[in-house]
Amino acid sequence: SLGKQSNSYATAKTYTVGVRVTDKDSAVSSIQTFTVTVFDSLATTYASSAFSASPGDTVDVDPGLGVVNGIFGYDAWSTVDNARQVTSTGGTLNVLQGSSTTESVTFSKAVTLQRYDGSAAAGTATITGLQSFSAASTVTGLTLVGGVSTSANLTLSNNTISNSDIRESGSGFPTNAIYSLGTSTAPNNGNTITGCNLINFYNSTSTTNAGVGILLSTNNNSWIISNNSFYHTATRTTFGAGATFNGILISSSTVNGTTISGNYIGGTAPLCAGTALTLNAATTLVFRGIQLTVGTTTPTSVQGNTIQNIAITTTSASTAQSLISAVTGNINIGTVTGNTLGSQSATGSVTFVHSSTSTAPFFCGIIAGTGTPGTINIQNNTIGGIAVSTSSTATINTRGISVQGAATAYNITGNTIGSLTTANSFTNATNSALAGIVSASTAATNVISNNTVANLTHNSTAAAAQLVGIVVSGGSNTI
Repeated sequence: SLGKQSNSYATAKTYTVGVRVTDKDSAVSSIQTFTVTVFDSLATTYASSAFSASPGDTVDVDPGLGVVNGIFGYDAWSTVDNARQVTSTGGTLNVLQGSSTTESVTFSKAVTLQRYDGSAAAGTATITGLQSFSAASTVTGLTLVGGVSTSANLTLSNNTISNSDIRESGSGFPTNAIYSLGTSTAPNNGNTITGCNLINFYNSTSTTNAGVGILLSTNNNSWIISNNSFYHTATRTTFGAGATFNGILISSSTVNGTTISGNYIGGTAPLCAGTALTLNAATTLVFRGIQLTVGTTTPTSVQGNTIQNIAITTTSASTAQSLISAVTGNINIGTVTGNTLGSQSATGSVTFVHSSTSTAPFFCGIIAGTGTPGTINIQNNTIGGIAVSTSSTATINTRGISVQGAATAYNITGNTIGSLTTANSFTNATNSALAGIVSASTAATNVISNNTVANLTHNSTAAAAQLVGIVVSGGSNTI
């Protein structure tokens, strides 16, 4: 029974839904229709007739075949086949979480994945091979929404989106390639985004959001974001003043237990390949590759990610520009597998150019504690191949790792800032400081141990230029 509508009406309405069924053996297609009646309660919506298909056939759902507004859903696919492929020109995929079906879905426009049944069951949906294209800069490529009715059971949980491309359509760009919003009574938990390409997420006018690959807002717990590539295929030059660009953004302390691993941010092709991901802003653009405001119930884990092949130009005076920004919460960065920020073998893997006369900006490989930090462990990461400079007279305070705030504890262990083998691995050419590790934390327990700071080069001879290995001020520190 396919075709549950996301609309509801005080008076029942009946629609004809069309599907194209393609035989897996003969490749011959047939158009079949059935009716869907929509009542005032989605729970009473039903298909009054059915279509037929055999295991392995392909079933296409298309507004041109009768689906109102391209909005459709599915129910008991297991009566046909558990590996059904569905295609559509866009709309809402309403996941009936009470089933245990697995779907392969291809879309050509922006899509919303939402829970709409009243079941308390925890069924799953798997989406693979997704190609979701946004038609406007204000549209998110793929949106996951929980709690879309009065039922408290409508969580959108334990779903998988894999091996998919989320990108633009024509001249329209998705501001957020993937966005998820849960509620306190209907959190979106246990979802997985893996093996996907998040491409050309971009907003040229917003003064807050210049583009985000994956954005988790409130009440999203225990997600896995793994082995994805975040990149742009063209240089971006137009931005709203003060907007922030993120590959991955978690923006709420209601989010706990997310694992972010094996992802690639940068370049013009998957795995940070091609030419540099270039953001050449004449405005105050802020770059934060992975930005985390999370909870303290279960630590968020950031392991084995690569951020490289990036060129940033801005006039921003922000002190938060960074490749990884751990703002608030309990966070483990590299405790299992170290993250690669820049390169250990090449120079200029990440370039940061400031084009104003500002004396305020910072640029850091990892910055932590700009919000309300809990326990933050920063271990086994490599930070090198980074070149900071100005095309004007700006002075940029540059740091490999920088921690601050009244954290519960910081543990900074086993990291390499610069490189043991590549000369001039981490450079600053402005009249300011270049430091390997800076701790301005007031925490009672800060440990800085077994780190390597090597091949840092300061290219300025001006009076305020400084080159320092480790700087500590405040708190109680073991070095």
